[in-house]
Amino acid sequence: MTTQSNTLALDALFGPYCTSPLKQLATLVDRVSYIGACELLLPPEEVSLRPRGIALSLDSCPPELSVVGIIIERQLDSLESSRWKEGVKSVFLQLLKDALDVYSTKAKDGSILMPVRRARVLIRCLELIYWDGDDSLLSGVGLASVEEVEREIDGLGTLKVCHLFQIKTYLTLFQAFGKDASLNHFITQYRIESNLWVALLAHQRVDPEQSNIMSLRSNEACRLMKELIARGSKISTGGRKLTDPGVIRRSGSPKLARIVSPKASRATRQRIPAAPKKAAPIRKTKAYTAAPSTPKARSKNGAEIAHKSTYI
Repeated sequence: MTTQSNTLALDALFGPYCTSPLKQLATLVDRVSYIGACELLLPPEEVSLRPRGIALSLDSCPPELSVVGIIIERQLDSLESSRWKEGVKSVFLQLLKDALDVYSTKAKDGSILMPVRRARVLIRCLELIYWDGDDSLLSGVGLASVEEVEREIDGLGTLKVCHLFQIKTYLTLFQAFGKDASLNHFITQYRIESNLWVALLAHQRVDPEQSNIMSLRSNEACRLMKELIARGSKISTGGRKLTDPGVIRRSGSPKLARIVSPKASRATRQRIPAAPKKAAPIRKTKAYTAAPSTPKARSKNGAEIAHKSTYI
């Protein structure tokens, strides 16, 4: 899980294609978090799964820091739909503070070991104060202002951002991002989100300079979005421009093969018998009935003998 948390985003780590042990862990964390926050109404410090009484450093913390941070973020996801319930907001603030503390752990040289994951939690803080409508909530997680959060996230862009597959620059990446060397490609996305949240927050609090702030932040987000799209298309085409005819020919829609029914051979050809003709309808005629007549007597030789009626 340590390696996966250092290379995958949170939704991919606990997504539908994760391993069975991770699914069981996610289910257990969700259940424990909901029972503690919504049913037992425990204090926020007891709901958080951050180890207590242990200093957060590389030398003194027994559990892996990245694992502790990813479990706390999973708690945030599980309680996202219950923030409106009584007491859950305080639990949410405690979880944000604990996640920031874990991801703020510094190396011996004083650099932050997980700056990209810290930026991911900072985005959650901006989202929380927007939906709650209270900027003072930032002080509860140890932050001064929205501008400070935006400067910290945007400052990651000044570091050298390159793809991990460039092995020759891996040492530079590790020195700049620590354990987040494999997550550096998320920095542009987080910078876009931070600019948009700052613009929305300026509009929400009716800042006197909201027009300038919204225009500036929106333009910067659009510029970063174009940069992100261009970088993705460059990677997908092997570094060549899309105007290269070789790229266009390869990336064009493939021609569909024409479907032709096979010719019937003598062995498979069969004669279809003709449909039988319908029989001609039988015409019904009325039977002829003769008028009744008096029977005549006959002689022995076949001659007819007139029958005479006798009247008395």
